[in-house]
Amino acid sequence: MTRVRFRAVSLREVWPPRMSKAAASITVLAVVAAAGNTTFVMTLDAAASTVSAVGALSANREGSLGFLKGGKLIRVNVKVGEEVSAGQVLAVLDSYDLRRTLGEQRADLAGARADWAQTKFGTTVPGARRTLAQARRILAATESQGGALLTADNVAIRNTLREYTVDEEELWKARDRLAHVISDCELAREQALKQAEQQSTDPEKPDQDDQDDQDDQNGQDSQGSQANQACAQIPTYQTQVSQARQKVSVDRSAVNNALAKHYADRAANQTANENVRQSVVSAFNTLDAATADRPWLLRQLKATIRATRQAVRSARHDVRDATLRAPFSGTVSAVNGTVGEILAPSNDTTVLAPGTDAPIPGVELTTTPFIVLSDTETLRLVLSYQESDAVKIAPGQTADVTFPAFPGLVVPGTVLAVGPNANASADVSNYYVTVVLQRTDPRLRPGITAEAAIKTG
Repeated sequence: MTRVRFRAVSLREVWPPRMSKAAASITVLAVVAAAGNTTFVMTLDAAASTVSAVGALSANREGSLGFLKGGKLIRVNVKVGEEVSAGQVLAVLDSYDLRRTLGEQRADLAGARADWAQTKFGTTVPGARRTLAQARRILAATESQGGALLTADNVAIRNTLREYTVDEEELWKARDRLAHVISDCELAREQALKQAEQQSTDPEKPDQDDQDDQDDQNGQDSQGSQANQACAQIPTYQTQVSQARQKVSVDRSAVNNALAKHYADRAANQTANENVRQSVVSAFNTLDAATADRPWLLRQLKATIRATRQAVRSARHDVRDATLRAPFSGTVSAVNGTVGEILAPSNDTTVLAPGTDAPIPGVELTTTPFIVLSDTETLRLVLSYQESDAVKIAPGQTADVTFPAFPGLVVPGTVLAVGPNANASADVSNYYVTVVLQRTDPRLRPGITAEAAIKTG
């Protein structure tokens, strides 16, 4: 068995030569262990520079939980001191009004989508196009019908004019024949009268032979017969003239009627065409308005859909927020409410220590939180150092943490962060420092007073 011998050594045996007076005043406890030919020397530098401060332990993470919107509390699933896991339901509010609002928003969204679909796939624009095409077809048919009617009127006018011309020529011919007959009749009468006068003025004329007398008598009879025939034809030719004049009068009336009908049909056709053209213009304006307004109306309906969809999401979020879930695993530190009570909307915020999610102990909230959840898996020590000491502290430095409530308990710690801004108190600038405990003890819990000696040298 190997024996180990311990002996006390002086400072000069372990301290380097030529040490300054200030350094020589440092007390060092040295222990030498000899085991065979091997000597172990362990030194404790008691003169290392430290800064101390008193603070309170804080949870690794702590949250003041509540509901975004107030309401009637219908279920509380946890009690103080209970361990919960992330996502676990802690409490539930009555969400009837919220679900009703969600239903209304969904109905509005369905209506907005229906309006968009009706505008997008509706018959307004196609119907306007069909109406315009139909109006144009009606206009073409009306113009064609009017053109055909006017053509027929022109043909009728030409026919009546032709008949009028022919009958008028017949009238002139009948008049010429009548005049010729009348002239023959008068001429024959004049000749017969002259012969009669000659015979009456020469009664003593000697008689010629019988043959000459007979010839003269036959000539006189022939002239009288011709005169009688010519004069007898006058009534017939007068009748022909009267009939021809009557036909001309009828033809003139027919021409006037054909012209009047032509003018009336042209006016009616023009009126009908203008009416149909007006319907074409109206149909075109309707199509133009529907086509021009459609893109902007679709954009407006799209915006309405986006707004109502966002409203649905907000209402759905409100319904989901009526169920309070644990944001992280931890221990329920406080519950301030019971079933049936009306909770106000929560607006509490936790003042965090530098570099961590741990709260600063002693900072009071504006209102009382509904549930306080603490993660005590590891503990933090939040301290306040004056600026003369804070300037010496940096993250990564070690510390010895002691507890007045547990004499003899020393827990090693490490500086996590130093507050970048000062916290002025009584004209003194203090800085918060967060120390992470390297190990835990069952007796330690948030709020216990602790003192940390941070080694800065």
